[in-house]
Amino acid sequence: MIELEASTDALPELEARFVDEKTPEQKPVKEAEQTEPAPAVAKSTTTAKVEQPAVEQPAVEPKRVGGDSWVLQVGSYQDRQKALVQRDKLRKSNIAAVFIEQFEIDNKAIYRVRLGPFINRDQTRVAQNKIKAKHDIDGIIMKYER
Repeated sequence: MIELEASTDALPELEARFVDEKTPEQKPVKEAEQTEPAPAVAKSTTTAKVEQPAVEQPAVEPKRVGGDSWVLQVGSYQDRQKALVQRDKLRKSNIAAVFIEQFEIDNKAIYRVRLGPFINRDQTRVAQNKIKAKHDIDGIIMKYER
């Protein structure tokens, strides 16, 4: 098998959301659009107000502990129903957990059918070979960013 590495200058931000047959069809909500509830105000017995100085949080991503995980993407559909049909077909194989994630690309919903996550790339390759042999589906091994 030959693996190719591709690079690009900029990638669009994708907001993933898990989908099942009970999930209503709607566009994923971006973080900036989510509203946070107003903080509760505690009642005080004194009339003096003490202001806390604002503390800046460093812009550092938390370090992931536990290593990378991998998924096998076996389909990507614009039609949600087709994604559900493929998911159900693959679930009968009992090879791995099958799930659907919804992404928004160019304001269109895309449904990706994936297997996993797996703790290492070798386990993902085993599932890829089984899916190819049993269902004749070429899957794509991807690092799982959750």
